[in-house]
Amino acid sequence: TLADMKRMHQAVGGYGDREYGMIWTLLLSAVASAIIQVMLKWWLERRTNRVMLMVWQQEGMR
Repeated sequence: TLADMKRMHQAVGGYGDREYGMIWTLLLSAVASAIIQVMLKWWLERRTNRVMLMVWQQEGMR
């Protein structure tokens, strides 16, 4: 489980900077994915881009 992994991680490396590094990595990946989702939503809401995407998908199916 996650708790066991955390305990093992603490036992191996002590409780220090590495723990914060893991937290920062998780936080940054969450922020990055949120930004990408917002950008994709904005991009798809623009009608011209949606039309271009549909054309591109149809060409790929041929």
